[in-house]
Formats: sequence, structure tokens, C-alpha cells
Amino acid sequence: MTVRILAISGSLQQSSSNTALLRAAAAGAPDGVTVEIYDGIRALPHFDPDLDGSEPPTEIADLRARIVAADAVLFSTPEYAHALPGALKDTLDWLVGSGELIDKPVAVMTASPGLDGGVIAGDALVALLGVLSADVVGQLAVGATRAKRDEHGNFTDEATLTAVAELVRTLADAA
Repeated sequence: MTVRILAISGSLQQSSSNTALLRAAAAGAPDGVTVEIYDGIRALPHFDPDLDGSEPPTEIADLRARIVAADAVLFSTPEYAHALPGALKDTLDWLVGSGELIDKPVAVMTASPGLDGGVIAGDALVALLGVLSADVVGQLAVGATRAKRDEHGNFTDEATLTAVAELVRTLADAA
């Protein structure tokens, strides 16, 4: 049996450290675990309760279906002004009333060029996921990202890669 993890980056930036962490998670996933990186966050409409009826926008229906099909969800987000980026907050707002994350195992990663690794955003995301009744099983903050990535933007720091792989194992075990 394969454990399927849906990975969602809160960053829209092409060279995002957070998306790079998700690539590291996919590359380092143990046998029997697949990590699918969701790349549709940029196309999602702003949250609008008036559009969230029996037939939500196609992009939202697709996101919800992917979450339901996944055994677990892995989030990675930057921190902007000590908060979550608006695109990720909007994405999660679409899930408040629909229930896809209820009791779903989730894990949270943050990455930042600063030494704290975006821990404030990570804590805010964990709190928000609690409101959505997700089962948060782990959290990782990666700081000083510029020194931990190669010229292609991939993480090469062994300690970081080991920590990401361990978080993926924890998440897969919870699923």
C-alpha cells in the first residue's frame, strides 16, 4: 500500500525555499510514500462565501478532491510580516466549511533566510489547522536557507534533508 501525501506550498515565488523544501520531501520520501506537489494555488480564486455553494469554482473542487484523495497533507510556507501569506490563507479559507482536513494527518514546514526559519508563520498555520480540526503531527522550521541551497535552488544541507525526511516519515506513519 502506498501512502499519498499532498504537498502545498504557501509561496507563489518561483524560486521559493518553501517549494524547494517540498521538492526535498518528495525526493527523500521513503519507499511506499509518494509526495505530490500541488501547483495550483496561484490559480485559486480569492475566497468568496457567495461562490462556495453546491458547485464551488472548478479549481476549488479540484483542490478539495486532491485533499480527500490524499492520506496526509504537508504544508510549507514562508512568513510575511509575522503572518501567513495571503494566498495560503485564502486557500485554507476555502476549506473551513467543507471539512476535507478534519482528522487528516498534516505536517507544517517553514523556511526563511532569517535564523528563526519563519517559526511565527508556522505557529500561526498550526493554530489555523487546529481550527480546521486537522491532526497536526509535526512541525519543522528551516532558517538560514540561502546557505543551505545550491545554485539551482535545491536544498543540499544534510541536516535539513534529514529533518525533512524524518518529518515525511512521521507524517506517513500517522497516515
